[in-house]
Amino acid sequence: MFYRISILLLFSFFNPAFSQWKKLNSNLDTVGITAIYVSDSIWLAGELNKDVLWFSTDKGKSWKTNDTKAINMAFGYKTIVNNNGWVVAGGRDGDRGFWCTYTDSGRKRVARGSSSEMRYIIAYPNKEWLRIEFQDIVRSGDDGLLWRSEGLKNTTGFPDTVIEKDGIIYVGTYQKATFSIDEGKTFQPYDIPTVNASLQNIAICNDRIVAVFSKSTTDNKDLKIYSSSLGTKPTWTLESDLTSKNFQEIWQLWGFQNHLFAIASDSPPTNLLYSKDLGKTLSPISYGLDKTIYPLFVQVFGDTVLLGTTRGIYWTRLSEIEKSVVLSTENKIESNVLVYPNPTENDLMIETLDNIVEIEVFDLKGSLQKSKLQKIAENKYRMNTENLSTGLYLIQIKTKSQSYTRRFFRK
Repeated sequence: MFYRISILLLFSFFNPAFSQWKKLNSNLDTVGITAIYVSDSIWLAGELNKDVLWFSTDKGKSWKTNDTKAINMAFGYKTIVNNNGWVVAGGRDGDRGFWCTYTDSGRKRVARGSSSEMRYIIAYPNKEWLRIEFQDIVRSGDDGLLWRSEGLKNTTGFPDTVIEKDGIIYVGTYQKATFSIDEGKTFQPYDIPTVNASLQNIAICNDRIVAVFSKSTTDNKDLKIYSSSLGTKPTWTLESDLTSKNFQEIWQLWGFQNHLFAIASDSPPTNLLYSKDLGKTLSPISYGLDKTIYPLFVQVFGDTVLLGTTRGIYWTRLSEIEKSVVLSTENKIESNVLVYPNPTENDLMIETLDNIVEIEVFDLKGSLQKSKLQKIAENKYRMNTENLSTGLYLIQIKTKSQSYTRRFFRK
């Protein structure tokens, strides 16, 4: 028995799993957060459905706001960037856009409204800012003191999603995509991979554009993820066909180096997903979040991931998320044994190609856990996990010819 425990402990040590999202210890526990900005001296957070921008000078432990009318970053329309020592934030309030600039101490410098929703802000050198709105493009040459409108006469439609990389602005609109190489002065067509496809969202990931397309206008279940090389000549590659999934849409997408995060609408309404292969595989990473808490925004700095939700900010380690992907895809490595769904809330299904002789469950200390098993067939069992606490467990499956050890997470 000691030998078996030692093996199990060694296995768990070299295969740690995602230890769930942890709530940030702050005074924003009941606040919906739809945007987060992090620097060495200041953290900023936009509040859901309210014209408030919070700031923290102690790395998120306590938050303050000195705004009576600042910025609404509802539903992911957000921008927070830093340029020449000033922080500028943008979003929307109904059908009107707002932008604000702040010093590193959180003091508001200028706040003005414009005629349309804000989609993106780009900070260029020499005090130049470009503000891309739903119905306009506005430019400033003095750190946001004065702005001039340029209009969207050179684009092919109102922007739904905007990204910028290496001086090229990529704009996605309904069934169209454009790019600009002259800081938004002119836009040219950027070919999309399929005819009549609607571009839902785009992100930069692993030095490629990752885009979500849908062909349906009334029922967005026909979803596909493509990636393209950066530049002015796209070379689209199909990464994932989500048609068979139950996703209504992927309404948020973020890329951080080679890490891709997505929020998909489904039933339940939102799923937080992660990929490290440009969307080929999307793994759920909502462990530790209550069912009534919905993710809204992801920000990564170093090995820390901040998650804005309808109830404050949560955090975890990026390295732990990467390890959780190993957990969620482990069953795909060997097709002769399946343990699913993983993670699980109630029942766990165990299937093998050979007849099952014994099934045992252990915690990470090597203690045998009691579990209710129902035999469905000679090579298929259903295990009830309601008596198990939330956490990671090891399941040992013995068949007539072999023994297997798998991990599963009880939510």
